[in-house]
Amino acid sequence: MDPQFESLAARPGIEVRDPIETVRFELHTPRAVEPTPADADSFYYPVDSAVTIETDEIALPILASVFAYSVDGEFDRSFTPNSDSELTLDSGPRYLQINGTPIVIYLSFSSAVTIRKSETEIRLSFDGPTPIRIGARSYHEAPEGTVTVTGSVRDTMRALSTFGSALKMTTPDRAHPTLRGHPPLVELGEEFHVPESIDPPDTGVRLELPLMHEKVFPAASLAYYLGAEVVPTGGTPKLIAGDFEYSLESDGTYEETLHRLLRQTAFLDCLVRTEGIVKDESYERNQLEPRLDMDFAEVYRSSLPEQLETYLSIPLEAISEYVPTWNLTTDVTPLEKHARVLPFLAYDLSQIRSAPLQSSEQSISKPQMFDDFYRTGFTREQKREFENADFLRGVSDRTDAGKIVRPDPVETTEHAWVGDGFPLGANKLTVETLKRRFDYSAPNKSSISIHVVCNDAEMSDEIVDELYGFRELVEYDITIDYNRTVAELREILETPVDLFHYIGHVDDSGFLCVDGSLDAQTLDDVGIKAFFLNACSSYEQGMALIGKGSMGGVVTLDDVANETATRVGRTFAAFLNSGFPLRTALSIARSESVSGYRYITLGNGSRSLVQSDGGIPSWISITLKEDNQYNLTFNTFLDPRCQFGSTYTVNVLGRTSRTLVSSDTSFENVIVADLEDFLGLEQQPATINGQIHWNPIDFIN
Repeated sequence: MDPQFESLAARPGIEVRDPIETVRFELHTPRAVEPTPADADSFYYPVDSAVTIETDEIALPILASVFAYSVDGEFDRSFTPNSDSELTLDSGPRYLQINGTPIVIYLSFSSAVTIRKSETEIRLSFDGPTPIRIGARSYHEAPEGTVTVTGSVRDTMRALSTFGSALKMTTPDRAHPTLRGHPPLVELGEEFHVPESIDPPDTGVRLELPLMHEKVFPAASLAYYLGAEVVPTGGTPKLIAGDFEYSLESDGTYEETLHRLLRQTAFLDCLVRTEGIVKDESYERNQLEPRLDMDFAEVYRSSLPEQLETYLSIPLEAISEYVPTWNLTTDVTPLEKHARVLPFLAYDLSQIRSAPLQSSEQSISKPQMFDDFYRTGFTREQKREFENADFLRGVSDRTDAGKIVRPDPVETTEHAWVGDGFPLGANKLTVETLKRRFDYSAPNKSSISIHVVCNDAEMSDEIVDELYGFRELVEYDITIDYNRTVAELREILETPVDLFHYIGHVDDSGFLCVDGSLDAQTLDDVGIKAFFLNACSSYEQGMALIGKGSMGGVVTLDDVANETATRVGRTFAAFLNSGFPLRTALSIARSESVSGYRYITLGNGSRSLVQSDGGIPSWISITLKEDNQYNLTFNTFLDPRCQFGSTYTVNVLGRTSRTLVSSDTSFENVIVADLEDFLGLEQQPATINGQIHWNPIDFIN
């Protein structure tokens, strides 16, 4: 479903809403306006839907950067709030792209315009009442079709060779996430088939790989990003680009080499793309250009094989300091049925690893776990709680092959698992939940619906007034119930809602209610989109909710003490409420308790409940110095609407160039006034002197 436009009720302006991603953005006007439909095909840039309004001013409620283009798409100039206070453009047909919004938005008009910034917004003032076309494009990209494979390794290779058809450009501009579409889906069938609509590009790049699924699966993301053809070889696996050849076992293991090539190529594209359609100033390019023997303009104009030869001649050590933390590593059991998950992982640019085909139950000794968790600086009381815990008691007697899987550690922000078992510390993915993102129906209204059920009075401390609903640009519909019956809980689970937060108990019979137990397996259908089951051993009930139609959620693998459940529950809710995806919010919440390892994500862990105020999920670390100044680190995270290649600026603190998301930005000796201005821009969590605060500006004041 395409983005929708409606007049605002509370103030003059319009709302742009993406019903698939459940995000919205407001454009404010001095007087009421009525949007009328416009032709989306008339825009130079691809948009899903468009309207026309007439006004003499538009205010953007965030400090957004604005890029100006000619009617033919040629870049003209940009307005960056941290370096520009005002910019005037003469009359003439042009486009403005608004950056930092949860929906891609273009404005088309012919009037002269002056762009100004205030403390919290950007104002566009036109030369009198002006017809303005507004075009919107969802960050959500549906696959163009489905490739059918028989399950053979050759068919999987042929399927990967079609993934590049989703690239909207094969120049370094593809490092812009909105120019990378979703690869075709992959399904098993009786014979190989590719729809005529899927047309892979001829990039001159080929991956020659052994005929084994455990070797082919890890190459999916690189094949997609390079638009490469994937073919079998009986020799050494290698990348061939024109006359250039590169061994895929040249540096470390085969998988490590694939991952390094993906990171290095995509990152250097981010630097070189500044010579392309968007000529913004890049912090990483400013830092590295003096150190690299590379003509960026010449590299941009060269062919992809020539670019790869240039990129791979640069030692990784020369750029590694500035390569953003990669977002996702996914372990996949290399069975033919799991080829279906590869398009989703490739779209996320996940580093893919082949998991062992034979994974027996793994008992994890307490000393091993002590080493993992003691390093994070827990108190003696928390260590004692861990030492006395009956680690994952009874898990091996449950379903899903009855085993705990302990994947190898990762250096990425997030970790996922595709296969049997309980993945300790990782997100258990299923293809069914990933596909549901395409079937997500439009909500009846723009508010976020949350239903909290507390079936244990002793755990009510988890519910606090600010648990949900403290965001200004998000409307919430929150219901809190206590001590529900089986019939009442059944009705709640079958009623459509964006998030179901359960606080209570689960046993072998299901959710404990005041008059018995409810097994989610007995439900006819599930209306909840996402869930957080903060109850002991809630894994099976979570899997049942996913099987009945939910997109994903958080569960526990074992018994959890009330204190732990409360601490993890509050932290998870706060970060989810700040725009973090499920598995990222859980990763942060787990660090709040030594028993947090008992929580895992099921299903589509990249799902977010709401959009972030500033366009990207962020978390601030603040340290007070003796001279009443502060050191600050701005931590940013990727999500489905803000994928690799997205950039941000820290406006108030003086950074004049754009930084890649998932790269942390540090500032030293920040004075109180500047810190207050920064914290006043948006509401987001912060760690101050090691403690999490949900309203950090109150603490500073």
